[in-house]
Amino acid sequence: MTLVRIEPGSFLMGSSKDQIDCLMREFPDVKRECFNDEQPQHPVKLTRPFYLGNHPVTQGQYQAVMGDNPSHFKGSDDLPVESVSWFDAVAFCNRLSERANGRRSTASMAPR
Repeated sequence: MTLVRIEPGSFLMGSSKDQIDCLMREFPDVKRECFNDEQPQHPVKLTRPFYLGNHPVTQGQYQAVMGDNPSHFKGSDDLPVESVSWFDAVAFCNRLSERANGRRSTASMAPR
């Protein structure tokens, strides 16, 4: 797996009303409710760096780390893993960290 270091910084998360209005004009068949999770737009500040996978986790990678493959759409180890819950993803990251660092990760099991 290739990981990319994400440095601390600030950005705006979500979409403004003007951005959603523009999307509604571009895609008139989409209901406005589909964008409810995009608002309100709000500032986010990352206070410490973290690592993010450069590519989606494949079924083969997930199987190698977790010992199973929960994916519904099987056929190749190179397909992205899916049917993974938030807790499964945290467990995968923790186990990957343990392998890399030889120690227990402190990643939270609670979504933020």
